[in-house]
Amino acid sequence: MSQGDKPPAALAHASRVLKIVRGEGGPRPVCSQCRIQESDIIVEGKKMLRCSRCKVAHYCGGVCQKKHFPFHKHSCRDIAEQLVEPGSSCIALGESLVKMGYRETDTIDNGAVYYRAALSSFLDVFRGEKQDTSNNNQTLEVKDKVLALLVILGGDTETMLEWLGCIHSNGKSGHDNQSTSKGKEQPKHDFAAEDDATFQILSLLVNMRHVARREQQQSTEPEQTAMEHTTEKERIQETISILKRQGNIQYLIHLRDSIPFGPLHAPDLFQQQQQTNKEPCPPEFWMLLQDCFFLTPGLNSVLHEFVSEEEYPAITVD
Repeated sequence: MSQGDKPPAALAHASRVLKIVRGEGGPRPVCSQCRIQESDIIVEGKKMLRCSRCKVAHYCGGVCQKKHFPFHKHSCRDIAEQLVEPGSSCIALGESLVKMGYRETDTIDNGAVYYRAALSSFLDVFRGEKQDTSNNNQTLEVKDKVLALLVILGGDTETMLEWLGCIHSNGKSGHDNQSTSKGKEQPKHDFAAEDDATFQILSLLVNMRHVARREQQQSTEPEQTAMEHTTEKERIQETISILKRQGNIQYLIHLRDSIPFGPLHAPDLFQQQQQTNKEPCPPEFWMLLQDCFFLTPGLNSVLHEFVSEEEYPAITVD
């Protein structure tokens, strides 16, 4: 879904999702070589250059582009070939963009342009001329990847629920479902089942991220943040209870103790169990997810508060 394209029917009412895809209010491009911000060169009357092959990497000028090319050229060639190859998979393209973003940038914000491009490519699964929108395997394959990217790019729980609404309503928004079901009341978020481990882990990240930020704000805006702070903490406790009932509390212990986990430690995440005949989810998704936890200021203290070592001792990783 290139910039300016009409969104696929499945996303017609997904305003929160589309806002992230379009980068509205999000990080702007940075130079892939020197990391200068686009806003810093605009004031000098310049504009950011974009790689003509991969259409994603940006540069403040030709000098930086030449310096970066030896590092960029192989992934750039792969992306360029997928962009022009007839019948190429938009899922594979999305995964390649995530890999390139993770390897060529130093922070999530600096890689946002790459991750938005990957998100857009995954969402093209719902564009009929590119992929079979009735293919449930493709829907499963992109569901968790899109969830992860939405959160990585700053989405909240409502954004996640909006996306799941698109998946579970076959292209109709939750509002459309309610208005077209004669005599039947369909709650908008029934599909956010407790057994969806990826949703629960990402929802936990969103709420912990908010709590960490609220605690930093309370010194300056105590009255405005107190009620929201309490609500978010209640949501965290509820999610931890769900993960505990699922037998997935080990994920939180890994995160609390800064122990990287992958498919062997977290088989329920990123549809690992459902995709027995497919390649595992690229490791960059796991690393990005953990970066969100590990690098969010104050979040580690929130994890220790809710997943105490007294109640949940450290686990041994082979």
